[in-house]
Amino acid sequence: MPDKTSSSGGERSERRNHHKRQIMGREVVVAITDGNLHLGPWEHIFYYEFDGRRKKRVLVKIIGE
Repeated sequence: MPDKTSSSGGERSERRNHHKRQIMGREVVVAITDGNLHLGPWEHIFYYEFDGRRKKRVLVKIIGE
């Protein structure tokens, strides 16, 4: 059990948010053909911000034709 007196609330919050991001993952690979996403009936793409609003970068990599 971590000692709650050893770090500030901000540090604990940052650590907690980092763990959430690690569990949820930070990237997704999807197939797109003729402008349509290939998702199954129960598949969805969600975006969560655990560490507050800040500048983000999106990287799109196209593989194939």
